[in-house]
Amino acid sequence: MQQTNQTLVNKAHTMKQHLIFATVSMFAPAWALAHPGHANDLTHNAFYMGLIHPFTGTDHLLAMLTVGLWVALTMTSRVQQASTLMAFLVAMLIGSVLSMQGTHLPAVEPFILLSLLVFGLLAATAVRLPSWIAFGITAFFALFHGFAHGHEMPAQAQAMGYMGGFLIGTVALLLAGTYVGQTLRPHANWAIRTAGALVATYGVTLLSLA
Repeated sequence: MQQTNQTLVNKAHTMKQHLIFATVSMFAPAWALAHPGHANDLTHNAFYMGLIHPFTGTDHLLAMLTVGLWVALTMTSRVQQASTLMAFLVAMLIGSVLSMQGTHLPAVEPFILLSLLVFGLLAATAVRLPSWIAFGITAFFALFHGFAHGHEMPAQAQAMGYMGGFLIGTVALLLAGTYVGQTLRPHANWAIRTAGALVATYGVTLLSLA
């Protein structure tokens, strides 16, 4: 019995370390921004501006983390996980290019807020979708997130550097969400589902206020 209790304690300690590491990884760019001297980087470094952009908007940040949580909770195949995350990145890149070229997309902000509701519900219900449906939903909403990124690019920023930065920032958030989800799934998948429900509620609240 004592050995069993010690094993449980060790597992809990390991999970705590994993969660701390994931949290630090997620917010490291934002913390770096707070250090003196980075204001000039924000003004002149397109890559850095793009890198921190996904972390500065709650809607973007929560959507990407929740996608990772949903993927980790419902997809056991690494290929399906990677493909779904890649669908998000590719569609987001397409959306940003469309925005930079002056293309018009209707209701960008409402669709971004709707993505919080949809991704939150997918995580909360732990629904398992066929791959092509999962790709389609992910890519559809990522298109609008990417469009917003492109639209919000500062006028003085160099486009390629900015896009490279926000793609890397997005990868970090998607992988952080997936990592946390994979860590929690064997022992506390209720935590993932609760987080999904909270994100969905937040999305509904913002939509009602929009």
